[in-house]
Order: sequence, then C-alpha cells, then structure tokens
Amino acid sequence: MSNPSPTRILAIDDDPAMLTLFRAVLGKPCAGREPERLRMCVDTALSGAEGLELFRRAHCADRPYAIAFVDLVMPGMNGIETANRLWAVDPSLLVVRVTASEKALRMAELAVFEESDRLLSLHKPLHPVELRQVARFLDQRKRAEDALQRRTVELNERIEEMRRLQAELAQAQRLEAIGQLAAGIAHEINTPTQYIGDNTLFLGDAFRVVVRVFESVERLLACDGPAPAELLEQARAAARTADLPFLAEEIPRAVEQSLEGIGCVAEIVRAMKEFSHPGAESKVAVDLNRAVASTLTVCRNEWKYVADLTTDFDPALPPVPCLPGELNQAILNIVINAAHAIAEKVAEGDSKGAITVRTRRRGNAAEIHIEDTGTGIPQHLQPKIFDLFFTTKTVGRGTGQGLTMARSIIVEKHGGALSFHSEPGKGTAFIVLLPLEPAANQPVAGNGEHHDTCHETHCLAG
Repeated sequence: MSNPSPTRILAIDDDPAMLTLFRAVLGKPCAGREPERLRMCVDTALSGAEGLELFRRAHCADRPYAIAFVDLVMPGMNGIETANRLWAVDPSLLVVRVTASEKALRMAELAVFEESDRLLSLHKPLHPVELRQVARFLDQRKRAEDALQRRTVELNERIEEMRRLQAELAQAQRLEAIGQLAAGIAHEINTPTQYIGDNTLFLGDAFRVVVRVFESVERLLACDGPAPAELLEQARAAARTADLPFLAEEIPRAVEQSLEGIGCVAEIVRAMKEFSHPGAESKVAVDLNRAVASTLTVCRNEWKYVADLTTDFDPALPPVPCLPGELNQAILNIVINAAHAIAEKVAEGDSKGAITVRTRRRGNAAEIHIEDTGTGIPQHLQPKIFDLFFTTKTVGRGTGQGLTMARSIIVEKHGGALSFHSEPGKGTAFIVLLPLEPAANQPVAGNGEHHDTCHETHCLAG
C-alpha cells in the first residue's frame, strides 16, 4: 500500500528570511507531483496577492493547499484580508497567523476573523522546533479530517445501498406473497372468466337464432301484397325454434352476469396491481379504506372457505400518510394469520368462522381493527408472537416472519402502534394505529382500551 501524498503548505510573508525558515523546516517546494516519501511540502509567497494567486491556481488544478502560514503585517493586502480571501476559495483551509507585533495580533483578534477552529496564532521570532510541531499537528489533524470525510462518504454510500436493498427486499416480499397466493387468485379469476365464456357462447348461439327470425320477417316485408302462406309458415317455424320468450328473459340475464364477471376480474386485477406496486419512497396520503379492501380482495381465497368476512369502514376517515405497498403487506400478514387460526378450528369440526375488519378515527390516528374467531393465542405464547421466526403453525405453513414484518412496517416505518388482545379458544383482535399527521416526535394516540392479555409495541412518530 502506497504512502499518502504530502500535505501541501503555503507560507506568505514579506520577509525573505522567514520564507527561508519555512523552507528549511517544513520541506521542499511543492512540485506538480510530489514524491510520496515526503510528509509535507511548502511553497512560499512574498505578498498576499502573490499567495492568493498561487492558492487559486493550486485549487483549480485539484492540488489544494491544506495549511497556510500568513504574516499579519504586510504591505498591500494585509494578513487579515489575505486569510479571508483564502477562506473564500476554500473554507476548509487551516490558517496560522504569524506576527511579531502584539498590537497587530490584538487587532486581528478584534477584526473580522470569525470564531473558527481553523485558525491558530504564532508569535515571531519562530523557533524551528515550535514551527515543526505546529505544522505536524496541523498535518495530522488534516489527515484525520480527510480520513473521516472519506469514511463518512463510504458510510453514506453504504446507507444508500442498504436503503435500496431494503426497498428491493420489501418489493420481493410483496411479490412473494402474490406468488404464494397465486393459485387462489387464479381460481378467483377463473370462476368469473368461466361464466363470462359460457354466457358469451350462449349469446352467440342466441344471436344466430334471432338472425334467422329476422331474415324470415324481412322476406315477409319484402312481399308486394298478401304474403304467401309458405313464407308465413317459415316465419312461424323460425319463431317457434328460437323460443323468443326464453331469449327475451335469458339474454339480459347473460349480459348482466357477464358484466358482473368482468367487474370481478377488474377488481381482482386492480387489487393485485395496487398490492404489488413498488410504491413511493416517502409517505403519501392514501385512502385507507380502499387500501384495506384491495388487500382483502387479494387474499380472498385464503379466508372465503373458512370464514365470512365483514367490513365496517369509516366513510369519514381522512387520507392517511403511509407507504401503501408496505402497509398492504402488513395488513395481508395479519388477515392471513386470522384465516389460518380459524382454519385450525374448522379442521377440528367447528363451523365456518368470522373475520371482522373495521376502520375508525381515534384522535390523531387512524385505527384498523382486525378480529377473528379463531383458536386464539395461548397466554404463555403471547409475549413471543412478534419474535422473528416464532410460529405455532405446522412446518411449511408458517415462517414466523409475518407478524415480525407487520410490526416493523407499522411501528418503525410509520411511527404507529400495533397491539392485540386474545382469548384462547375464542379468537384474537389486532389493532393497528397509524398517525394522521406526519409530524415527528409526537406519540400516536391510543384508543383508551385496556385488556389483561393485551401486549403492545409502539414508538414515537419519526
């Protein structure tokens, strides 16, 4: 590994003897590319204007000076003005003001030198050891600052990479959920598609029959004078074959059923699109009722065979600031858990259960209440349900990540609260609270209810 490049120093003083001292103590003049074995190199200038020009050229060439020794008392541009103009080019420059005059130093301290940790003072005459120690100290400080800056850039890049990976993981988890529900979604789409197809076939056959009747009537209308008996009989036979009263009743019904089926398919597709959409990186105002309804549609095949689902949405609920895709995933996990809990009871011989989903406004928060009539959670397991990989389901049915993920999304990403109360053998209710205002450092209001078996996890918004 090569050594770091030398620290570049600029010395500005109208006394040639002082510049000789700087060169003798601090190192050789800075070349276009300094040898890496040098720790420091120094360039000198006899006036503020000359020093400022050297400084500007080096800065434009991307070979900036890190330290400047500036004499306070110089003809023309004095040390105070010189230092300020150097800082205007590079605010990170470390400046050492040098003077033999106590009066000049006091004037400098009272002048427009801002209180800065990038400014030191030395009194003439300078001792070589003192000068070398100050230069080495500033050199070490500058190298430490550069290392810290590089480390900060690296950390920021890693943080951005982690955020990107986290967003990709969240999207992958949503798509994985869609994949796991794919068979059920396909069934939900197949049912209306099938009767749309059947009705379309019926309408095609009916159309051909009706066309034959129209053709018979058209032949009758084309006759001049009384219609021949043969044409009349053909028209009557076509009408009898068509069974017009039957078609008059069934055709509107077939059209109505087909439109209903198209509506069902469109609703499922819309729900899938909203659920799987990557969503925004920052919170957006969302119609919470619609978001929850879409999620319930996506997972319908999970609950419809074991439970009747009832929704009770608050129509006056205002838009809620949230991450739509993330929130959909959290609600999906909770609803599927409810369906699985009911399925366990149904497998033991119980009748079909019930899932109730309500939305309400609770103070400065929106509440989503998801309640089931499943098996409930045993008392001794309730403190563990948000633990990663903890599950009471059989192998292959649960991964132990659903509620952990839901908690992370609701609490950590939305500044909300997730609580539950459960009674073994009777069911469980999960309560989600989401802040209605995205203001930071404000706790989310609860609903005031308390339960002996209630476990809650929450944090401050932001």
